[in-house]
Amino acid sequence: MSKYRIKYERSDDAKFISHLDLMRTMNRALRRAEAPLQYTQGFNPHSIMTVALPLSVGITSECEYLDITFTEDIDVSAFTAKLNATMPAGLRAIEIRKADEMRAFKYIETALYTVSFESDIAPDCDAFMNMGKVVMTKRTKSGEKDEDILPDIHSVTCVQNGETYKMDMRINVGSKRNLKPELVLAAFEKFQNVKADNIKIHRKAIYFDDGAEVF
Repeated sequence: MSKYRIKYERSDDAKFISHLDLMRTMNRALRRAEAPLQYTQGFNPHSIMTVALPLSVGITSECEYLDITFTEDIDVSAFTAKLNATMPAGLRAIEIRKADEMRAFKYIETALYTVSFESDIAPDCDAFMNMGKVVMTKRTKSGEKDEDILPDIHSVTCVQNGETYKMDMRINVGSKRNLKPELVLAAFEKFQNVKADNIKIHRKAIYFDDGAEVF
C-alpha cells in the first residue's frame, strides 16, 4: 500500500458543492482515472481517504488536500493529468506527492484567507488588532456562546481599491481552536460598522502547528 497527498483547487464552478457531494465526486473521478484504490474491509467497503480541512460551502480555495491510499505506486505526473481529465468544472489537481512520511492533517493549526468585499466604510485592521478583546457569538456543537475571538486571529491586513477591499487574515482552524473568516468580517461590522457587500472568500494556504505550510 502507498499513501499519496493530492493538492487541488476549488474554483467558482464548484464552490457550492457540499462536503459529502465533493467526496462522492472525488471518488468517481479517481475511479474514472483508474486509480489503484485501496478499500476498507467489511460489508460496506470504501476507499481509504482523508480530507485535510473541509471547506465551507461558497468558499473557493487553491489549497485543498486529500490523502488517499493506493494498492501500488503510481507515476504522479501521468496520473495528475489523467485525474484532471476526469474532474468536473471547478476542480483541478495541482500536484500529487507520496505522503507516507508526511505530517498528518491533525496537526493543522492555521489557514490564510483572502476576503474581498465592497464597503462605504474602510476597515481599520491595526485598530481592530489592538482592541484587546473582540467578543462575538460563536456557534458550537453545544450551542451558541460569547467568546473573545482575538486570540484566534494571528494577523489581519487590508488593501483598498476604491470602494473594494481585499482583506488577508490568518486565523486558527485546527481541532483545538477554530474560527471562520465570516465571523471575523462580522466583527468588523459590529465594532467598526463595516457593512460588507459582494463578499468573496478564498483560502490561500493551510499551515501546521510548526508554521510549515501543508505542501
